[in-house]
Order: sequence, then structure tokens, then C-alpha cells
Amino acid sequence: MYLLQGGVNKKHITNNNFQNNQQQQQQQQQQQYIGSLFAIDRNNDKINEEENSNHLNYDECSYSYSYATHHAHNDDDDDDDDDDDDGDDDDDDSSSFTAITNRRGFFCSSFLSTTMASCSILLTQQPSIANGVQGAAEYDMEYYLRDMFNGNKGKSATAVREGPPPPQARTLQILLVPPLLDEDCSSQCITGRELARISGKSSEEISKSVRTYRDGARRAFQVRSPWVEEAVTDEYYFDLASYAAWRTAADVIPDFKARDAFARSIGKACLKSARDAGVLSSGKALSSSSSFSTLTESIPVVREVMDMFNSTGFISSYILGERNKSDGKASGANKQQQQGSIVSEPLFDEFDDDDLKSGLTVNCLISVIRPATLGASLQITGEGSRFSPDFVGTTIAALWSEAGIDVSYESYFVDPEYRPNPKDFFPDEQLFQFTLSQKSKR
Repeated sequence: MYLLQGGVNKKHITNNNFQNNQQQQQQQQQQQYIGSLFAIDRNNDKINEEENSNHLNYDECSYSYSYATHHAHNDDDDDDDDDDDDGDDDDDDSSSFTAITNRRGFFCSSFLSTTMASCSILLTQQPSIANGVQGAAEYDMEYYLRDMFNGNKGKSATAVREGPPPPQARTLQILLVPPLLDEDCSSQCITGRELARISGKSSEEISKSVRTYRDGARRAFQVRSPWVEEAVTDEYYFDLASYAAWRTAADVIPDFKARDAFARSIGKACLKSARDAGVLSSGKALSSSSSFSTLTESIPVVREVMDMFNSTGFISSYILGERNKSDGKASGANKQQQQGSIVSEPLFDEFDDDDLKSGLTVNCLISVIRPATLGASLQITGEGSRFSPDFVGTTIAALWSEAGIDVSYESYFVDPEYRPNPKDFFPDEQLFQFTLSQKSKR
């Protein structure tokens, strides 16, 4: 029998062939699992029986990292005699496996067995892979790879549809003296006179530049909106003339503050010219800044100015206030206005008056349908500039400014029909959003 924990065998096993075969097999197993991690001691230590009797020899112990390659040694002769009396013990000892004879070898082999088992598990077992949630980068990579292997077909280009045919050109009535604009933007019109005054350029220089821009854009404007005669009384030719005038103004007035002063001066001059010509029925009342004291009182005056632009053919119709959602019809000629067909929310109410008096800002909307400068404004906006021709917004702003109200506004273009292709944009409405507040007292 064997003592497996720190004990020694009483019988020396002399079967060297069996030990050599066991050693070779164990060395092959070591090389297979851990390779060069451990040094294999291929030499068996020979330990004398006298050195190993009744005690463990720690100096001569083997450092081989095998499972059971150490020789077992006998105790003294007295112990051998006791074991011989057992009878069958000799046969059991001779047929058993190799025993471990020293304590250090036992612990080393035990440690090696555990280490090799762990290494075999690490070498043979695949680590578990956690299925993580895909992020934006993974989704993008998957999309690009699929696109690369499946072929980058892309989206089919959607052609721009032809817009609705332009309506028949209106004939503009020249009621103001001087007129808003003439063919060469000379000093005989409001626009040419104010442009020369603000820019400091001579009227000849301005007219020369206007003719250059007009001749360059003539063909494009003619194809898009053909005019009947080359005169500013024609709606579409007036559109071309206003485009050339404002492109020249952008060249000679590079400063933004000066451009704002130029636009406001045109509104003031237009309002004065309408009063002097007697176009406005309430011209005497409009000549005084005390013609209205509240915003609600200014509504009839604003409507009269809009009727002037409508009656002269400069616009086809207009809407004061927010469009009524139940009925989107705009107010048209004077006949429709007399019948009360102006379908919109009130421009102002008593709450707006209270807000203005308390120092708050008030917003309002005014829409004009098919103004005579619509094509020029769209073209200049498409060229990347916000400095576009405008006569209606500046005149209304001048009206409120005379009453001590600080006015600023933005203009937008509205296509009344929804079109799925964003390139199909054919607006016929210009929307003005005014912001009103009391002028600060300095």
C-alpha cells in the first residue's frame, strides 16, 4: 500500500523498463500541452537507500515537473520484515504505479497537474463572445459594405418640372410723380434719385450699369415671363428693370446699413409722392404723424395704401393679417373689397395695442399676390443675396414709422401648391412679416 501524502513506500520498485516507458509518455504530454514553458528533466535521480531511510532527503529531490517519474525508496530493513509478514503486500507493491518518494516532488507534481489541466482548458476552450449592440459606426460600416457589394445604384435624378404658364402681363398705371422706376433708372424716377443720393455716384454711371445688367438678363427674363412691350408699364419688363436697378445698387452700395437706408428712403419717397399726387383719398390725414394713435386705428390707413398698389396693377391682390384657414381666398379688386370678401384674420386687435403700449413687440403679416417685382426678387435671392427690389414693404414701414413706431420686417416667398420635389418651387406670393415696437426715447 502507498502513503500518498508525504509518506514513503516501504518497498522499492525496481521495474526500470516500466518507469522509462512512463517517463517518455509523460514527456510527450508535457511537450504537447505547455511546450517550452517547462524544462523537462530527462535524467532520473538515483538516490541511495541509506540516504532515504526514516527521513526525506530534500537536497537530492528531483525537480522534474512530471506526474509520477520519481523513484520510490524503501525504509530500513526492519520495516521490510514487517511488510513481508503481510503476505500479499509484495504482489500489490510490485504491480502498482510509481509512487512519489519525497514531499517536494509530490507538491511539484501536484502543482504541475493543476497547471497543465488549466493550460489545456485555456488552449482548447474558446472564449465566450458577448453579442454587443451595434452602434452608429457599425451600422454605417454595414451600409457601406452592402452598398459596395450590391452596387452603388443611387437614386434616380428627378428632373425639375416646368412651372405653370405665366399669366398675362398686367399693365401698370403710372400715377406717381416722379414714378417708382424708369427704364434706365435715371434721376427722374424715385429709385434712381435715391440711389444716386445714397451711393454718391452720378446718374450717368448708374444708368450705364443698369443697361449692362438689363441686356445681360434680357433673354432669361423674356423666356420665363414674356412681355408685350419694352416699357416699364408692362409688368414683366418692369420686373427686368427692377432686377437691373437692384443689381447696380448692390455694386454701388456695399455697406449693409447704407442699403437699409436706401430701401427705407424709397418707401418714404413713395408715400410722399402718393400724397402729393392725391392718389390716397385720406392724404391730409396721412400727412400727420398723429393720424392714428393705436395699431387698430392704422388698419384703414394700411388698407388704403394697399388698395393704391392694387389699383395701379402693381399687385394682383393682397391679404392683411393671417390667412383664414377655412377659406384661403385673397382680397382682390376694390369691388371684392366692397363686398367684404377679404378673408383673413384681423391685422391687429386691442391686445396688440396693449402690448405695444407696455413696451412689447407686436408681429403682423401682410401678403401680396404676384407683385411686379416677384421674378427679380426670386432671381436675386437665388443668386445668394437678400438685397432684392421691394416697394410695398418699404412703403408700409414708412407709414408706421411716421407714427413713432420702430419697424423691421422680413419677406418670404410662398408656393400655394404642395409639390413632392423640392426643386419644383413656383411661388406667386410674397409674405411680409413685420415686427413693431415703440421707438426708444433718447
